[in-house]
Amino acid sequence: MTLIPKIDNWLDLGFHSVHRNNLVYVTCWEDPRLDRIAMKLTKDDTVLVLTSGGCNALEYALDEPQHIYAVDVNPRQNALLELKIAGIRELDYSSFFQLFGEGHLANFKKVYQQQLRTHLSPFAQQYWDSHGSRFFAGKRPFFFRGTTGIFAQLINFYIDHIVQLREELNALLEAKTIEQQRQIYYDEQLKDRFWKKLIRQIMNSNLTLWMLGVPPQQRQQLESYLKNGVAEFVEERCREVFSEIPIWDNYFWRVFMEGKYTPSCCPEYLKEENFHLINVLYHLVKPIEGSNHQERLENFYQGQAHAYDTFRKRLLQGREELYQGLIEYPGEIWLDLGGGTGANLESIDDQISRLQKLYIVDLCPSLLAIAQERIASKGWSNVEAVEADVTQFTPPERVVDIVTFSYSLTMIPDWFAAIDQAYRLLKPGGIIGVVDFYISRKYPRKQWFSHSWLSRHFWPAWFGKDNVFLSAEHAPYLHYRFESIRFIERMATLPFLPGVKVPYYLFIGRKKYNNNSN
Repeated sequence: MTLIPKIDNWLDLGFHSVHRNNLVYVTCWEDPRLDRIAMKLTKDDTVLVLTSGGCNALEYALDEPQHIYAVDVNPRQNALLELKIAGIRELDYSSFFQLFGEGHLANFKKVYQQQLRTHLSPFAQQYWDSHGSRFFAGKRPFFFRGTTGIFAQLINFYIDHIVQLREELNALLEAKTIEQQRQIYYDEQLKDRFWKKLIRQIMNSNLTLWMLGVPPQQRQQLESYLKNGVAEFVEERCREVFSEIPIWDNYFWRVFMEGKYTPSCCPEYLKEENFHLINVLYHLVKPIEGSNHQERLENFYQGQAHAYDTFRKRLLQGREELYQGLIEYPGEIWLDLGGGTGANLESIDDQISRLQKLYIVDLCPSLLAIAQERIASKGWSNVEAVEADVTQFTPPERVVDIVTFSYSLTMIPDWFAAIDQAYRLLKPGGIIGVVDFYISRKYPRKQWFSHSWLSRHFWPAWFGKDNVFLSAEHAPYLHYRFESIRFIERMATLPFLPGVKVPYYLFIGRKKYNNNSN
């Protein structure tokens, strides 16, 4: 499933057209050195990071956290990270630095075909098959590719041929003290000679901001307090960089102005002294891939399947209450949709034998493998783990007595279809049970909880990072589809965050006898 962002106007259309069709970031522009100081990563930590150029994900690996998940809406960014990881696995340091430090490898095609390609996902293979040689073995270095790289090349053209400041900028990059930087920037009039009307117009143009990955909303925010638009913001940042902080180890500006790093001025993962370490730690970095929901689920969970239940036992509250409450209802066929590892069934272990059949249905093979192990160890001969889409799965029996969703509706993109399928499969009088996170509507039903504006916006953003999408419509739609037997709204504490509580609900309903099954 592809999620298409809502496009409100032509500015959004222009921005999204650039980002849907191009590699945008050839390197990361956020300083991971500050991140590493702030985060103090340990072996027990799991990191979620925007992929971008892939640099920061690899940098964090040097601190050896448990996992690093790299996520990006643009699959070309993940393709770049995959290529870097393949290079770490297969190349010696000299070739690796030529490729990702200098942005040029003369025999790229041969190296790619013989050593790198086999380690890539199908999308990454397709992308680098068509772009690799041009990007890494062409006349321009890789760092002048992608939309941000093209912009960097245009700025360098402006420096070389319009304002003719190359000599001064080279001297600035080689300055060894702040005083030297200030002298070049102010006394030699680099500032005044660079910031002409033309460059300000360029910086304020929509096309420039699209190329740099700046969405219209971010521009509007900047312009709300800047008299002269985005150009004023950029000019002030340049003043700080060139006259207030050391430039000699600022590899961001060096690669922007020269199209390459140097061995002494580059990200830590590119330095020779760290290559032996990153060579054994690359496996910690996992790009989240997938052209559909199933692939994304598997990519996310396969590295944490065995630890899945331990953490979620404290996070996902109300599960035991739901399943123990449902076992009292008569029935022989039970569907646990989005059942994952089968941990939901532990609380009714002693009652499962009375059922004719219980199906654990999930899209994620890694989680179902744990479910199979649990089924075998418990001797649940009437329980079957099924890899299937819960919006389409139909058991051989065709109708069922009980359907459950335990913290799975929020992970199903088309959860309306999942509830509708459960409704179709339930016999008249059949029982549905749901427990999950949620947020209230702005104006909920009388006697239902009303969550604050902060809760209604914070929790979807928080959980959205893990592809968990809280909705205000679960409870209303369940009440519409089914006769409510029990509905409870509660707040659950979060592990490691005392005092912080997230809303969840528990719903038990019955399919009415007089309704059609469509």
